[in-house]
Amino acid sequence: MNYRHAFHAGNFADIVKHVILSRALTYLQRKDKPIFVLDTHAGVGSYDLESEQAARTGEADDGIGRLWPHLADAPDAVGALLAPFADAVKSQNAGDTPRFYPGSPALIARLMRPQDRAVFCELHADDQAALAARFGRAKRIRVNHMDGWQALRTLLPPPERRGLAIIDPPFEARDEFDMMLDGLEAAVRRFATGTLLAWYPIKHEAAIAAFRTGLGQRFKGALLVETAVAAPAADATFRGSGMAIINPPYTLASELETLLPWLMARLEREPGAGAWRIEPLS
Repeated sequence: MNYRHAFHAGNFADIVKHVILSRALTYLQRKDKPIFVLDTHAGVGSYDLESEQAARTGEADDGIGRLWPHLADAPDAVGALLAPFADAVKSQNAGDTPRFYPGSPALIARLMRPQDRAVFCELHADDQAALAARFGRAKRIRVNHMDGWQALRTLLPPPERRGLAIIDPPFEARDEFDMMLDGLEAAVRRFATGTLLAWYPIKHEAAIAAFRTGLGQRFKGALLVETAVAAPAADATFRGSGMAIINPPYTLASELETLLPWLMARLEREPGAGAWRIEPLS
């Protein structure tokens, strides 16, 4: 699977991923102390949904395009939790159809306070250049041309001693799940108190089962969040995604129990196909 961000920006998996990211950031910012945010596979930062890459897949139509008209009528409890993410999307759009979608760097930059700091890493040369053009002059943001797995080993722990890393690789390599387990383990050794958000696609059930087992063996107390918009299919089409969360915010599981049923009911591809699970690993 090639999950280069531009082809999949604004799809159902992006929405869940960025809602979780926004809730984790909001929790860490309850204290005035500064936080550090590392985005290991940052992409270009923000996406034109009418670009050639996005138009080729059309995945945003079933993602933010489907959710957009419902953002204004969410129940109060859902709307309050969804607000950091929803406001970021609304800030780039007007009208009946969203044209632009904020990637994780844009969401992070919008939610950062003056005392917070972020590093965005991207290895693809063209994407890194676009990322640097967008955020290179920001005072508290640094853009690195760097492999994301190496970033976990060299940029942690941060001087702030508080913060999170979002890990969102393209899943081009066959051993990407193994690389993620090793990368998470290296990050935990260096930054034991940090929150780590590791995203992954759900396609081949055997690979996902092995990954879950590896997570459970290495990371006690982690939280597994998985969502799907369609039933399993014989061709292993991309129908769901997950996020493994190391050192999850205390309130995150209960917040997602409020958010996910509402979100998946609006993102499912056919009635009753939307599914979600929240599982603490022990």
